[in-house]
Parts: sequence; C-alpha cells; structure tokens
Amino acid sequence: MKIFQFFFRNFFFRKPILAIISIILLFITNYLIFTASRAAHSSTEGHLEIEKINHDGTFIENLDPESIIDPEKISSTNMNDIYNYISSNYNYAFFTDGLITNLTNKQDIEVSATYINKKYNEINKFPLYEGNDLSFADTIEEDTEIPILVGFGLSKEYPLGTHLKIYDPALERNINIKVVGIMKPNVSHSNYYALDSKQYYNFSIVIPVNDSYINQANTAFKLNGLMDLILTETNEQKISSLKKYIHNKINVSFNYYSQQENIDFYNEYFYSSMKFIVYITGALVAIITLLLLWSSISSARVMIRDFTINLLVGLSYKKLRNLLYLYHIGVSTITLVAIFLSTAYSRQNFWINKESSFVTYGFLGLIEMDWTGIFTVFIFNIFITIITVNITLRKIQKIPISVGVIE
Repeated sequence: MKIFQFFFRNFFFRKPILAIISIILLFITNYLIFTASRAAHSSTEGHLEIEKINHDGTFIENLDPESIIDPEKISSTNMNDIYNYISSNYNYAFFTDGLITNLTNKQDIEVSATYINKKYNEINKFPLYEGNDLSFADTIEEDTEIPILVGFGLSKEYPLGTHLKIYDPALERNINIKVVGIMKPNVSHSNYYALDSKQYYNFSIVIPVNDSYINQANTAFKLNGLMDLILTETNEQKISSLKKYIHNKINVSFNYYSQQENIDFYNEYFYSSMKFIVYITGALVAIITLLLLWSSISSARVMIRDFTINLLVGLSYKKLRNLLYLYHIGVSTITLVAIFLSTAYSRQNFWINKESSFVTYGFLGLIEMDWTGIFTVFIFNIFITIITVNITLRKIQKIPISVGVIE
C-alpha cells in the first residue's frame, strides 16, 4: 500500500492538472460511448418493432407541416364522413394516445389512455404480463362494459377482473370498463420517425375502439387519430384519392409515406449522428492515450533515481504493471460509477416529476438499454486500460536504469 501511495503521489499525480484533465476527458469519452450504445440499442428495438408495418402497400398518414388547420372547417360530421370513407375503402390501423383519464393511483401519476382498433392490435399488440388480449365489439352503447389493458404500474391497484366506471376523455362521458389484461413491465412503442425515441405505458390504460366508438368520439380525438393512421394493403392511386377526399372535406393536407421511407430518413439522421460521435470519441481516445503515456513516461524519467531504489529493494516490472492496472482500473471505475449514478438519477427524476410516459422499472433503477450502455463502457475501459498500461510499461522499460543514477 505504501508503494502505491508513493507512486500515486509522485508518478500518477506528479502533474495533477494533467492527471485531472485526463480523468475528465475519460469521463466525457465514456459518456459519449454510453450514449451512443444506448441509442443503438433503443434504435435496434425500434427497427424490430416497426418491421411489423414495413410492408409493400402499407402507408403511414401524417400532417403536412405546411398545412394550416382551420377549426371552422373541421366539424364532427365532416370527420365522421372521412372515417366512414376510410372504413369502407381501406384497411386501417388506428392508434392515438396521450388523453388523460381520472383514474387515480398511490404514486399520484397521471394515467393516460391509449386507443387502438382491431387492425392495430393485430399488427402491433401490447405484450401481456398476465390476463387476456383485448376483444373488439362491433358497436358500443352507453351501458357497454369495455375490456381494457392496464400498465404494470397499475396492476396492484387495478388487478385482473376489476370493474370500474371512469371518465373517457375521447367520448367525453363516463364508461364502464373491466380489466382483462396486465401489460408487461416497461412496455413501450417507438416513434415511427425517430426509432430510438420511446414512450412507456407502465401508467397507461389501453382502450379498444371500433367504427362506432370513433363516430361517437369528439372531433379532436378523430383528428388526432388521422395523424398516425396506418393504411394497409393499398396503393399510390388509392392513397391519392384519400388525400384529395380529406382535403376537400376539411381543407387539411396529409402526407403518406411507407415505413421504409420513414426508416431511410431516420437512418440518414441517426447514422450521421453516430458518425459524429464515433469521430469525437476516437479523437478523445487518442488524446487521452497520448496524455497518459506522456505524463507517465515524463514522470518515470524524472523518477529514475526512485525507480532504481525501488527496484533494488524488491520492486519488479510485474509489480509496476500491477500498480498501473490498479490505478487505471480505479479511475475507470470512478467514471463508470459516475455514469451509473447520473443515469439512475435521471430515471428517478421521471418518478419524482411524475412523467408517466417515461416512468420505468428496472434493476437498481436502470433498464436494459442503460445496462447495455454501461457494459459497453466497461468493455471499452478494459480495452483502453490494457493498451495504456502495456505501452507505458514498454516505454518505461526502455529508460536506462542502473545503480549509477543513485550516485
């Protein structure tokens, strides 16, 4: 231990400013690698999910950014005409979320409602922890009991078989519901246009809808439903007809892209961002390695007399290698722990701020993508430590050390 303390003061921290800069740069590099690895993991999950709708003849509808919505032209009658037209001429998957219900819970987190139709459930259903899948009735009346799924965070307060009456913000009235399924922890859906972006449903309920339900819903709900409507088994000609029909009805323009077009656009942005991170990381790794080597070798040259004395009293190059490993492993561990704590704090903040779309469950507060990022940083630190220690030791061994330097 005394030898390590001696080397820590006189070798590793002989130039403290340089040593601190190296540690800071290592932390920045580790954080960039962590961020890139986590984004790659999330993007891969997004690609696997979106592949379910990435087929020829499938288009996703979204609002043209240059289109201006005029509320006076959007009436309930016009919106019903649009949905009736779509239902009669197309196969469509309906999905919309974000509407807040009056369902309460001990965590005091707002519970949002997600609405899907039968086609969407067939394409991209929510995986269940327990219970049964949704059923979709042909019609809905005021006394109809609607089967719903609840997020994992609501499962203890609203277990399977729970019967409730809640206010439905889409229908703008109270409805009878029954819990038929509990979703798995951290169930999420990726954004069609940013595959590494996710929304979690631990504190959400999923409500099945049909044509009857949509016709009874408010106008804002119907308009939101058009924003990400999925049209399947169709073609460019039929899509063009739908675009004209909607524009004639409500004077709003929508774009229709295949998911592959969305993926290509995303990949262009994602890979350019990844390339930038790789270039920056590579430059930082080179700078850190050069700084560590220069600092170590210059310290070794100044400490030739101390090296000689320690070699005479039992210090070997093997022990020196172990001291170098001990130091670099210690520094790497500190940076890794700092990343873990900052990530855990960020995850905990979602709970503190009650952000239901981002609240997650995980080991020590971290979820799978976080652990993937930390593991990647751990492997990188092992790699950089081995390289730095071995190069440093070889350079030190080339420094001429003899008894004469003591005189």
